[in-house]
Amino acid sequence: MLVALILACTASESKDSDSGGTPALEPTFTNVQAEVFSKSCAFSTCHAAGGAGGLSLPDAATSYTELVGVPSEQVAEFMRVEAGNPAGSYLYMKLTEDSRITDDPMPPSGVLLEAERLALVEGWIAAGAENN
Repeated sequence: MLVALILACTASESKDSDSGGTPALEPTFTNVQAEVFSKSCAFSTCHAAGGAGGLSLPDAATSYTELVGVPSEQVAEFMRVEAGNPAGSYLYMKLTEDSRITDDPMPPSGVLLEAERLALVEGWIAAGAENN
């Protein structure tokens, strides 16, 4: 009986660790570029070179330069990304359908980013929006 109990607990532990999906990514700019911009934004109809709203997100170097500390072209009182302040960053506002944005939220498909990818952006901005 004791052996059965130990085996049941061991099986339960491995099941829990396997069923949780992929572990959360570190909130680095490299991960934001790979998991958010490259997958959902950097297309010819959106934010590739010469992108919509004057914002290009085709690669990490370009994206970082065009985002951090750069005023939004839609609402100039906000930076596209204000380091340490997700709620005050226009990028985050666009991704969360904040009432202060103009035009459409992003992505424009009407389907917001998954919670994990949104948390990645938020975490990166909150941690200082470093070029890491």
